[in-house]
Amino acid sequence: MRSTSGGADMTKHLLCSALLCLLQATLAFRLEARASEDRTGERNPTVELFAGYCYLPETDALVRSFNDSGHGPAAGGNRNFQKKVGLAIYFYTSSWIVHARDIGDFSMGQQRIRLSFLSIGPRFTWRSERFTLFGTPTLDYQRSQFSSMTIVDPANLGNQIVPASNSNAWGLGLAGGIDLILTKHIALRLAQINYSLGGFGEGPGRRLRIKTGIVLRF
Repeated sequence: MRSTSGGADMTKHLLCSALLCLLQATLAFRLEARASEDRTGERNPTVELFAGYCYLPETDALVRSFNDSGHGPAAGGNRNFQKKVGLAIYFYTSSWIVHARDIGDFSMGQQRIRLSFLSIGPRFTWRSERFTLFGTPTLDYQRSQFSSMTIVDPANLGNQIVPASNSNAWGLGLAGGIDLILTKHIALRLAQINYSLGGFGEGPGRRLRIKTGIVLRF
């Protein structure tokens, strides 16, 4: 029993020592980083928030099939753990109305389509005095929503109502962009490109999204 108790006490002692060393190393790293910032007069933002506009090119299969362009608001943010490493999340949504049209003997009624994308992943950043370059491998979630639609086929079945439908897809992607630093707390996102490589689940796979907007730095 003594041997077992002594072994348990030794294990606890080693764990406490390891945790204490880890805390000391973390504190030393933070103090050194802060001292470096104080020496250079440069302090990198801890949090960056993005708001802007996103465009889905007409080369996209779904957009091209309806002869329209998908565009809408975009948002995102990242938490920087170190100067070059952080965690980023990006969001984009777009909706448009496909107007009634004739296809052969059929007449298809008006339909609303909404696409939403959510991407998350580690962000790697390269900073200079005026510019910030970043890249992010992402895990992507896509949701496609289609409203109900009426199809008129007078030759055969008359009017048919196609019910509303949704589809979901998961996959991997890449994101990257460049910011122009205007002030300590404001930057202009000159361009950001998100590309979904496709993956698994329902819905279309590969998609290209182009974004621009304003970045708030804290």
